[in-house]
Amino acid sequence: MKKRFRLALFILAAPLVILLAGSLFFQASAFYHQKDEASASAPKNGQFISLGKENIYVQELGPLEGPALLFIHGTGSWSELWKPTMKMLSELGFRCIAVDLPPFGFSFADSDSQMKFDRTTQAQRIIALLDKLNVQKVTLVGHSFGGRATLTTALLIPDRIERLILIDIALGFGDQKNMSSPAPAPQWLSFVLNNEFSLSTLASIGTYPPLTRKFVEMFVANPTSVTDDINKMYQTPLSVKGKNALMGGWLKDFLLSEDNELVQNQNLFQKISAPTYLIWGDLDTVTPFWQGEEIKNRFKNSQLHMMKNVGHIPMIEDQDAFQKLIRTILVP
Repeated sequence: MKKRFRLALFILAAPLVILLAGSLFFQASAFYHQKDEASASAPKNGQFISLGKENIYVQELGPLEGPALLFIHGTGSWSELWKPTMKMLSELGFRCIAVDLPPFGFSFADSDSQMKFDRTTQAQRIIALLDKLNVQKVTLVGHSFGGRATLTTALLIPDRIERLILIDIALGFGDQKNMSSPAPAPQWLSFVLNNEFSLSTLASIGTYPPLTRKFVEMFVANPTSVTDDINKMYQTPLSVKGKNALMGGWLKDFLLSEDNELVQNQNLFQKISAPTYLIWGDLDTVTPFWQGEEIKNRFKNSQLHMMKNVGHIPMIEDQDAFQKLIRTILVP
C-alpha cells in the first residue's frame, strides 16, 4: 500500500518538479545574460532622447530638413527592424526616425520610475518625442501591435499627420463574424500574471535568446526568411539589464488590460483626414487579410496594398517588394 502511495505521489509531483525546475532555469538564464546597461550597449549610431524620467532610444537617417517619417515597430522588435528601409528613403531625401517603444529595444526609465505600456501612454511618448525633435508634420509608419500606438497618436494630433502607413496592424479584433473586442482575460490567466514568480518565468521565456528564432518564425510565412542576421537583430536588446522586469510589466498590461482606449472606437477613424495606406501580407495568420479589408473601410481616405507570399512581417520576408511599395506610396 505504501509503495503504491509513493508511486502515485511521484507521478503527481513529477510534473510540478519539472515545471519548477524549468521556471528556475529560465529565470536564472535571464539573471545571467541581462547584464548590460542600455545606455552603454545601444548602437552608437542612435541616441537617447530624455523625456522626463524616461530615456527613449531613436535612430535617424537622412537630412533634418527632409519630410519626416517616424517608424514604430511591433511586439518583440525595435528600431533596427526599419534600418534597410530607412537607408533607402533617406537617400531620397526623407528624414527617417525609428523609435524603440518600451519595453522593447534599448529605451529605459530611471530606477525610481515605473513605466506604463498602455497605447495612450505610448502615443504620448511618441508626441513628446516629436516635440523634442522639432518635428511638426510627420508620416507615421506603424507595424503590428505598434499600429495601436500609431493610430492613437494620429487621433491625438490629427493636424500634424501627413500620412499613415499601417502594416499588418493588430487592433484586437475578435473573429470575422464578431468584430467586437476579444473576451476579457480568463480568471486563471489573471491569477498567473498577478503572481510575481509565474510572471517572471513567462517574461524570462520570452527573453531567452535561444528561443528568439522560433518566436519570430511563428509570425512569418516562410521560416527561412528569418536569417541569422535577422535572428541576431531581434536578440540584440535582450541582454539589457532589467529587461525581464520590463517585459513582465508589458505582458501583464497586454494580456489583462481591457480595450477601452481611444483607438478601440474605430468610428473615430473617419475623423482622420490624412491619406492612409495599409500594407498587408496575404499569408498573415496573426492578423489575417480580412482584417486589413475591414480596417480599410473604417477610413474615409485609404488604400489597401496586398503583398503576396508573405505573412505578418513583410519588411523582412520580402524586403525588396516592401521597399518598392513604400517608395511608390511616398514618391508617386
